[in-house]
Amino acid sequence: MFPYTNPYDKHIYISLSFNLIIMKTIMKKEYGYLIASIGFYIGAIFTFFSCQDNKI
Repeated sequence: MFPYTNPYDKHIYISLSFNLIIMKTIMKKEYGYLIASIGFYIGAIFTFFSCQDNKI
């Protein structure tokens, strides 16, 4: 199902789901889209660098 077979990559999926939960809770408030988009991009950058560290 997932392209990665390394068990260390599970924290990437956990962090992505955690980002989605934060987005859903923040979007209910005012200025939610701005804060959620910034937080989502920061989470995506962290997950990208964690993927790069696993490949090395």
